[in-house]
Amino acid sequence: MIRPGRRAAIVAIRALAIVLAAPVVLARVALPDASPPAGLARSIRDFSDAIWHLSDRPPWIHARYVDVETRPDGLIVLYFEVRSWRYLTADFEVYLASRCAPIEALDPVGMGGGTVIGSRADDAELEFLRSDAQPPCETASP
Repeated sequence: MIRPGRRAAIVAIRALAIVLAAPVVLARVALPDASPPAGLARSIRDFSDAIWHLSDRPPWIHARYVDVETRPDGLIVLYFEVRSWRYLTADFEVYLASRCAPIEALDPVGMGGGTVIGSRADDAELEFLRSDAQPPCETASP
């Protein structure tokens, strides 16, 4: 039998856990991920989870998929907005990038990424990824 004082503590801890977890649940319901790009074989949640491992972000952040950039030179960039606890506004934007891999073969573990500094058009890392300094993708010979 649980003593009344201990029972109250357990109830209080459970209530606190619900209050702390509710914003992320509400954020996922109210702000769902955008539609994933056609042909993506993995779940978009796999890619947003990779952001934690890539950047040492705390586990209570919510990374919401918002957009994809595909280029004829083989560059694919997946964009996510990151919201920290309370989840009311987007704190910043991050990306996962891959070159020379078809969208069906994207694996979040093998992708690079970073934080968008300024805007997508002005970010130095993204400008470099889009530049002619990148080696061309190898094409399979027939």
